[in-house]
Amino acid sequence: MNKNTDVEFSIAKQSRSEKTLDDLLDAADHLVTAADPKAFTARSLSEKSGYALGTLVNRLQSVENVFLLVIEKQRDQHIQAIVKLIEEFDKDKPIQELSELLTESAFATFKKVNPKVIQYIESRLIKRDQFSSKYFHYLDPIAGALFLCSKKNTSNTFREVTEHEAKLIVRSFVMIGERPFVEEDPIAGSKEHRRITVESIVRLFGK
Repeated sequence: MNKNTDVEFSIAKQSRSEKTLDDLLDAADHLVTAADPKAFTARSLSEKSGYALGTLVNRLQSVENVFLLVIEKQRDQHIQAIVKLIEEFDKDKPIQELSELLTESAFATFKKVNPKVIQYIESRLIKRDQFSSKYFHYLDPIAGALFLCSKKNTSNTFREVTEHEAKLIVRSFVMIGERPFVEEDPIAGSKEHRRITVESIVRLFGK
């Protein structure tokens, strides 16, 4: 979790703060899942959580952080699902099959997420001057899993890469696979887009 998206309260009683935070995160999770950034407001959070708007605003130092925290948590859940897919991949199968699996999994997730949600978090981070190379560190678990997979695989279709190279390659996947969805490019999710993504993974990680 980014330290700048911690959620803090202006009240002193810790147990009461934790109960409030749990309630707000649960409400925010429903709003984020609905994927309408226009609803990422104090008023919507108040209505969904049952806390009075005035009370919420007075007690919560940053309503925005509640939504950013939930978005980060949902994103990390998707990352862990991809890591698990890589870890469970048959070590005797070729890079082509893994590439197709990764592309299908990633595209299925991208289709569920409103591009405006990604645009929302990026715009907020840019506004806070936090959108830098460090933002993409959330991808490192995928890079680590792919690095280990390339070491264990026996199909002779993976090339040898360093851990640092794996991190850079995975960042390139974001540009190839995710950005067309975020930018609402007509190519997003199309057969051509799938082909480009699959072939790019094979070229970058395969022999």
